[in-house]
Amino acid sequence: MSENVLSKNELKNMIKEAKERLDSAEILLKAHQYSDSISRSYYAILDIARIALIIKKIYPKSHSGTLSKFSYAYIEKGFVDKKYNKIIRQIEKDRLDADYRFSKKFSESDARYSSRFDSRAEADRLKVKILIKGGLHDRKPTN
Repeated sequence: MSENVLSKNELKNMIKEAKERLDSAEILLKAHQYSDSISRSYYAILDIARIALIIKKIYPKSHSGTLSKFSYAYIEKGFVDKKYNKIIRQIEKDRLDADYRFSKKFSESDARYSSRFDSRAEADRLKVKILIKGGLHDRKPTN
């Protein structure tokens, strides 16, 4: 993908990948694979944040950069509800624990917390807000 231009096809592929991660998170949750479900949920969130930033021609180079820039560009500016900042940060922490702290055991409720953000309706509402014509940078804050 070119860093200067995002084609419609590239955008569609990124959205498809985010949806696939959501599907995987749901399957893993149902299979009681909570750590892996949390990890997939996190990457779906990262994909959605990255798409939103690319629409604004912001190209972060790291996970933390993506989440920080998304928080500033969309949450702090009032385009996306502030509740997502806390949810995203908790899921980021949980993902690190899930992937690197093998002794850490997650419960179904932990994984459901991650999927709270990633529920179909929630993700679709956020996607619609982000992907409206011209992107959110052309709109006034809603909060």
